[in-house]
This record gives sequence, C-alpha cells and structure tokens, in this order.
Amino acid sequence: MTKEEFKYLREECRRIWKYVAEHNEKPAWAERYALRCPACQIARDTFKTLQKLGIEDTDFCKYCPIDSFRISAKEEGELYCTGKMSLHRKWIISSDRKAALAIGSARWSWLKLYEGVIVDLPILRQRKVNGDDEKRV
Repeated sequence: MTKEEFKYLREECRRIWKYVAEHNEKPAWAERYALRCPACQIARDTFKTLQKLGIEDTDFCKYCPIDSFRISAKEEGELYCTGKMSLHRKWIISSDRKAALAIGSARWSWLKLYEGVIVDLPILRQRKVNGDDEKRV
C-alpha cells in the first residue's frame, strides 16, 4: 500500500462516519470495504499479507490504522471498535451522532508494515489506471 492509498482510505472512513452522523446508517457504497470500514480493510489485508509470509496470528484488529482501536486491541486482546466502552458500541446502542463524528475524526497512523500490503479494492486499482496514485513507498 502506498501512503497515498492510505490517505485515500482515511478520507473514505471520514466520509462514511460523517454520513453515519447525518443518516444514522452506513452508506451503501461502504460495502466495498471489509466490514464496511476502510480501517478494517487495511487491518484485514495486513493480516492476510502477514499470513502469506508465514506469520501466525489470530487477530487482525491490532493492525487497525485507527490509533485508539489498535492500541486497545493490543492491550485488551479484544475488538476495541466493538468493545464495551467503544465509540462504535455507543453509536450502535444509542445512535449517538457525536460518537460517529468522533470515529470519523479519530487519529490514524501509518505503520511501516503497511508498505508491503496489497489492498485489493477495485476503487484503488481504478485510481492507479487514472494516474491518481503516487509511486509505491
């Protein structure tokens, strides 16, 4: 994955959660992502790439680009985005608009291991064909 692809997916995540805050549901176009979430797509594809390299693991959440979710997944060994105290759970239970906006504005971090990850999405392949992507990092 390139840093440009990463930025694109981060913006897509923000767009999804802004939509959620306004409509109280994820947009239909979010279905192109794993679990209807660009961050989950990155985590899942990182996990799959590591498995292909022979690295055994049982949890893809610790590769999530959303800092608070990734750190909690490592510390607590659970899916933080759906954990008891998470913003995502708060949105699910109460349709809390502020929780949706907070998820959309959550801090993302580039992890060095993303460099070797292939995020297999038609939307990213199309961007490359159109020349919208920078050289791989």
